[in-house]
Amino acid sequence: MKINRLKIKSKHLNSRMLLYYLSVIVIFAFLLAGVISMIYTMQWKKEMSQVVLQKMDLIENYANKQIGEVRNIHETMLENSKIQNFMNAVKAGEETSADREDVFQWMQQYKEKNANIISCLLINNQGRILDTRSENSIYVGLIEGNEYYSEAVSSKRMSYFSVPATFPLQKTNPTYEDKNTVTYYGRYYDNENYETTGYLILNWKKSGLFDHINEVCGSTFEHAFILNDMGKIVYQYDEIPEQVYKSIADKKNRGDGTKDVVLLGDRYLLCYRTIDDYPDWKFYGLISYEKMETPLRKVYVTLVFITLGMLLLVAWISFGIADGITKPIYHILKAMKQMGRGEFPEPVKVTSEDEMRELASGFNAMVYNIHDLQEKIIQDQNKQKETEVSMIKSKLDLLQSQINPHFIHNTLNTMKYMAQIEGNDKLVQTIIAFNTLLRSSMNTGKEFITVSEEIDNINHYLDIQKQRYDAEVRVECFVFDDVDLALIPKLILQPLVENSLFHGIVPKGKGTIKIIFRKEGSKLSISVSDDGVGIASKKQEHILEEKENSQRGYNNIGLTNVNERLNLYYGKESKLLILSSAEYGTFISFRIPFEE
Repeated sequence: MKINRLKIKSKHLNSRMLLYYLSVIVIFAFLLAGVISMIYTMQWKKEMSQVVLQKMDLIENYANKQIGEVRNIHETMLENSKIQNFMNAVKAGEETSADREDVFQWMQQYKEKNANIISCLLINNQGRILDTRSENSIYVGLIEGNEYYSEAVSSKRMSYFSVPATFPLQKTNPTYEDKNTVTYYGRYYDNENYETTGYLILNWKKSGLFDHINEVCGSTFEHAFILNDMGKIVYQYDEIPEQVYKSIADKKNRGDGTKDVVLLGDRYLLCYRTIDDYPDWKFYGLISYEKMETPLRKVYVTLVFITLGMLLLVAWISFGIADGITKPIYHILKAMKQMGRGEFPEPVKVTSEDEMRELASGFNAMVYNIHDLQEKIIQDQNKQKETEVSMIKSKLDLLQSQINPHFIHNTLNTMKYMAQIEGNDKLVQTIIAFNTLLRSSMNTGKEFITVSEEIDNINHYLDIQKQRYDAEVRVECFVFDDVDLALIPKLILQPLVENSLFHGIVPKGKGTIKIIFRKEGSKLSISVSDDGVGIASKKQEHILEEKENSQRGYNNIGLTNVNERLNLYYGKESKLLILSSAEYGTFISFRIPFEE
C-alpha cells in the first residue's frame, strides 16, 4: 500500500511540474506571438500608410494638373487682345457683328485644340450669352437658375467648378455615370482697371478631369469620392450609398488626415485631403478594415499552429525532465517519514550528478547529526535560563540606579530652601533653573517637546551660564507663523546655543544670540546665530566629524551628536547647515517636518 501511495503522489507531482512548465511556455508563447503580431501589424500599417499617402499624393497631383489645365485656357483667353477688346466693347455697348464673328472664330480654335472642351461661351455681366447660336434652352440652363453660376458671380471668384451634369443632354434622375460634363465658370475682367466685363463658361469632359484618378483609386480604395464645399459629389469611384457620403460630409473633417469610421455597420479607414489648387474640393477614400486585416489573419493562424506545435514538444520534454527530478525527491520523502516514526532510514542514494545529489547528501548528514543537535538544544535551553536570570538582575540594577536622580532633586530643593533663608535670590533662581533643566533632561518618557518648552529650557540654561561668566549675552527668540506648539526633539537646541556662547560670545566678551523659528511649507525651519568670533575655516571642514565637539555643557552633547540625532529622527535631509566667518559670526540652521 505504501508503494502504491508513493506512485500516486509521484504522478501528481509530475503532473504539477508538467503544468508549471506548460504554463510558463504558454505564457511565453503567447507573449512571443503577441510581440511578433504587434511588430508585424505596426510594420504592415506603416507600409499601408505610406502606400495610401503616395496614392493620395498622386490623386492630388493629377487633380491639380487637370484644374491647372482648365485655368491655363482661361488665362490664355484673358491675355488674348481681341477677346479683351471685344469684352470691353460689349460692356460699353459698342460691339459689332464682325467683331463678334471674329472672336467666336478664336473660341472655336480653343475648342478644337483641346479635346476635353465640349463647348466654350462668353457672357456679359447681365448673364446674356454673346453667341446667338448658343441661345437655346440647353445653354441658357447654364446661367438662369444655376446655383453654381450664381455662386461664381456673388462670390466674385476668378474660377468656380460645378458638379458633373448631363450637358448637353437632358435626363430625368440621371446616375453619376450619366453625368459626363463639368462646367467651369471663369471671371473675365479688364486688364487695365480689373473691372469685370463678363464671364467665360467652359463645358469640360468629366473623363478629362478624373479618368486617371480612377486608375489610382481602383488598386487602393474600396470607395472614393470628391465633395465640393456644398457637400455634393464631384467625383466618385464605385457606387456610393447616399447616406455614406452625406454622413461624411456632415462631419466636416477639417484639414488632411485619416481616422476610423463606422458606415452601414462596417469599419473603414477614412483618408481625406483637400485639393491644393482648388480648396473647395476635398478627396475622401475609404479602405475596409475587413479587407486590410485579411493578411493579418493569415499571420495569426500561422502563429497559432506554431504555438500548438511548441506546446506538444515542450509537454513531451517536460514530462521526461519532471520524472527525472521527482524520483529522488520521493526517495528522500520516504526516508523523512521513517524518521517521523522514530526510525533511522538507510542513506538515500542518488545517481545523478546535480543538485539532487547534494540534497540527498545533506539529508544523510542531517540524520547523522540529529543527536548532536539535540544536545545543543539542551545546552541552549540552559544558556537561555542563565540569560533570563541576568536580565532580571539588570532590571533590579536599573531600578536601584533611579534612586540617584531623586536624591539629586531632593538635595537641590534643600539647597534652594537654605538660599531663600539666607536671602540669596540669585542662587535661588540658579538652583530653580538647574533643577528644571535637570528634570527635563532626565524625563526619558518624553522625547519630543514643543517650541515653547524648548525656549524655556534654553532660558534656564542661559540663566545658569550668566552666573558663571561676566560676558554680556543678549538672547533674542523670534517665533513666526504661530509655531509655538510645533514638536521638536527635546534639548536639540541647547548644544547649538552652547556652541554660540562658549566659542563665539565668551571669547569676544559680549554679543547677541538669535534663535528663529518659522514655518516653510510643510517644514519647520530653526536657526541659531551669533555675532561672535566665528569658527576657523579649517575647523569648519571637520566640525561635524568630531565626536566630542563641546566638553563644557552641562550634558556634554556636541554638534556631532545633534547632527546624528537629526539624522536618526528625520534622515539626512535635516542635517545641520553651518556658516561661519570671523567678521559676521556663526549661523547654524536645520529643517524638520512640521508636526503639532
